[in-house]
Amino acid sequence: MSKIIGALILVVFLWGLIKFRAYYGQVRRDTEGPSKEERAAQEAAAANALPALPTPQLEASLQQAMTEGAAPLKTWLDKYGQHAPESRRSAIELDYAQMLVRSNPIEAKRVFQFVKARSAADPLLSDRIKKMEKTFQ
Repeated sequence: MSKIIGALILVVFLWGLIKFRAYYGQVRRDTEGPSKEERAAQEAAAANALPALPTPQLEASLQQAMTEGAAPLKTWLDKYGQHAPESRRSAIELDYAQMLVRSNPIEAKRVFQFVKARSAADPLLSDRIKKMEKTFQ
C-alpha cells in the first residue's frame, strides 16, 4: 500500500512540475513580446497589404532585382518605378535604402529622407518608417 501511495505522490509531483513549466513558459512569452519569427510574419503581412504591381512580369522582375542587390534594384526603380503604386514604390525604395546602408550610407540616408517626406502620412508605411528612423539618424 505504501508503494502505491509513494507512486501516486510521485505522479502528482510530476504532473505539478509539468503544469508549472507550461505556466512559466506562457508568462515568459507574454513578457518577452513577439519572437523574431512572429515579427517577420507581421512584416510579411504588412508587405502583402501593399498594393500589387500592375503586371506579374513587373513583380517577377522586381523579385529578381531584389535578390541581385542594390544596383539592379536601383536600375529597376529608375526603369519601372513610375508604374508602381505610390505606397508600393515607397516600400521598394525603403528596401533599397536598407540594402545601401553598409555600402553607401549617405545615399541610403538621402533615399530614406526622401521617402519619409513623401510617405510619412501613409498608414501602410508609417510603422516601418518609424522603425527605420533610428538607423538613418
